[in-house]
Amino acid sequence: MRLLALWLLSWVVLWGECAPASLLWIPRDPAADALYRFEQNGKAGYIDQSGKVVIPPRSDLAPGAEFRQGVAPLKGQAGRFLDRKGNVVAMPPPIQSSDSKPQVRFNEQGACRQVGECGLKLGCDFTLVNGDGRKLSNEVYQNALPFHEGLAAVEKRGQWGFIDETGKVVVPLHFADARSFSGRLARVRLTDEGSWAYIDHSGKMAIAPWFEFADDFVEGLALVGNSDDGFWYIRPDGSEAFPNRFILATRFFKGLAHVQLLDSDGDEEDLFAYIDKAGHSVFSYRMR
Repeated sequence: MRLLALWLLSWVVLWGECAPASLLWIPRDPAADALYRFEQNGKAGYIDQSGKVVIPPRSDLAPGAEFRQGVAPLKGQAGRFLDRKGNVVAMPPPIQSSDSKPQVRFNEQGACRQVGECGLKLGCDFTLVNGDGRKLSNEVYQNALPFHEGLAAVEKRGQWGFIDETGKVVVPLHFADARSFSGRLARVRLTDEGSWAYIDHSGKMAIAPWFEFADDFVEGLALVGNSDDGFWYIRPDGSEAFPNRFILATRFFKGLAHVQLLDSDGDEEDLFAYIDKAGHSVFSYRMR
């Protein structure tokens, strides 16, 4: 069971935007409100950042619903929402987005097809263009991730590296795998079956390869793990943020992370919690 949980979380770590619904909930939208979902006996409730229950468990909330603009969608009731006080309300006005300047992006060409629901694409040719579609570089890549912190991970002939917004190669393409920068660090693998490590913007190794699973640095901490020790959190210098180990865990969102706890003997237990960045539980619960 524990190995299954580790395998499932590896999927989330690698393809964070398509986490299976059976794994731990955490808001995915950075604009979501700081309310955190928990489930008991098939019902869902929400706590605030202090761990106070603001929405007691109820059965009419949409699966996986996030609060945005003070409301969350109801199950099977189009245009009807629940507010923070437990009142059913109509659809809120849309968030007004400000006009943004054209950004550098990648243009996709060729026999491009998406694999599954995780955003992975095969058969693509990626070229760097500006917001108007004008080509900025003649280089063609087989894979490319969006720009973060001014750099983008790109892949050519099975080797990954990073380019800047002019198309200049900043970190040579010599990694077997790579992900976008977050918190000034990016996770990479030196070989296809190797452990994850972290590099800085210059390509220098910041945290040595050791992790079977690794996530982005979010709010100063990154979730890492392996099949022997479970999951834990590290700082940008590679040190443990706190000594706790977890069966399952999420990245932090506005100060809290969602975890599944081990019992005192190190065995799996139907006990879950939201923890702060010191590793302290602000709210714990059982699903049954």
